[in-house]
Amino acid sequence: MMRFTLRKKERISSRNQIEKLFSTGQSFHNSLFKVVYISDHVSCGSIQVLFSVPKRRFKKAVHRNRIKRLMREAYRLNKAMLTEKVVTSTLCLYIGFIYIGNEANISISEISESMIQGLDKMKRML
Repeated sequence: MMRFTLRKKERISSRNQIEKLFSTGQSFHNSLFKVVYISDHVSCGSIQVLFSVPKRRFKKAVHRNRIKRLMREAYRLNKAMLTEKVVTSTLCLYIGFIYIGNEANISISEISESMIQGLDKMKRML
């Protein structure tokens, strides 16, 4: 049974990991997200994620925090489609989701739809 949680150990928090992700990671664009990722062939079978909203595009922290909260929720509900593949192949996967949309008052359904597209593309690339 898949638990719909997003724990601390599933998030990228180390500055070194973040720098490595953005310096050596591969990326692709989605309708609302730029997705940066690294896959290591170390036998750990886990995924760690990062969510970012640029301050340059959204000046108010209230808007940035709301978008990040919706992104985390959309990932939490849809991560099962990617987790199964990573656990069976024992990869270590680091993913960064950067919001590139222009709208601050976006709905959860739009973000969720774009998140599903991004996770599906990521699943096909692995």
